[in-house]
Amino acid sequence: MSQPVDWAYLQSFVAVAEDGSLSGGGRKLGASPATMSRHISALEGSLNVQLFARSAGGLTLSKTGSDLLEHAQDMLKSASLLSMTAEGTSAAIAGTVRVTASEIVSTNILPPIIAALKIEEPEITIELVATDTTKNLLKREADIAIRMFRPEQNDVYTRKVGEFVNGMFGATSYLERYG
Repeated sequence: MSQPVDWAYLQSFVAVAEDGSLSGGGRKLGASPATMSRHISALEGSLNVQLFARSAGGLTLSKTGSDLLEHAQDMLKSASLLSMTAEGTSAAIAGTVRVTASEIVSTNILPPIIAALKIEEPEITIELVATDTTKNLLKREADIAIRMFRPEQNDVYTRKVGEFVNGMFGATSYLERYG
């Protein structure tokens, strides 16, 4: 039978995975990179798996690490909800949310929506990334992506939020020349 997993090790695993480095994960938890390294090694030993691929460039999640990360994050969320319920409080809506959308949507559609949200939820900060390139949600490049196409990434939640009419126009002489 496998041994129980140390809670501190799971917290360290999630912090390092989300930040991408031992030092960043350590800053998040108030621990040294050496402590984070020990926690990751101990967790890998207790689970008998490799969670990260180590290279000169830093740490990247292994396939097993990626598979386990969501479960570890769910455990942390559940523990947080348990604590809040015991304290008689609820989860406050606060923090930074990084949203990526095309330049057209970012310029013409989102500003009034973000302004209304800011009035309703003043503790939320929206970081809007206006770009026509695709950001990878799984690599934490954005929290929310507003796209004009169906995403092909696995493991992301998608929902169609609306439609709008788009048109292309050209002079008759141009269309006669180029079709």
